[in-house]
Amino acid sequence: MWLKSDTLFQVVEKSWSAPVYGGPFFVLTTKLRTLKLCLKKWNREVFGNVLNMVASAEEKGMVCEDIFETSGLAIDRENLGKARAYHLWYLAMEEEYWKQKSSIRWVQEGDKSTAFYHSWVK
Repeated sequence: MWLKSDTLFQVVEKSWSAPVYGGPFFVLTTKLRTLKLCLKKWNREVFGNVLNMVASAEEKGMVCEDIFETSGLAIDRENLGKARAYHLWYLAMEEEYWKQKSSIRWVQEGDKSTAFYHSWVK
């Protein structure tokens, strides 16, 4: 999800280029801690809660659709198109979120279906 954003590398570069004085390990750990805080803040600002954003975008799309159906104006059709585009974008972000979550879960838990697989193969 983060790699799709244009501002990620700017945040990393800005955080990493901040001057820190001290020994090499102190500098490294301080820069990593600072980067972690900057990335957390940036993530909240740019992506927010993806699941809430999907619901919000869907609701906004339904409101825009109702407005367009009653008025039929070109500007309302344009707003409806934008709302649908935002909804699709947030749906893609939600899909990426769940892919990452499932991947992390698989790495943490490992492949636990070996007993099931071996009983099935026999």
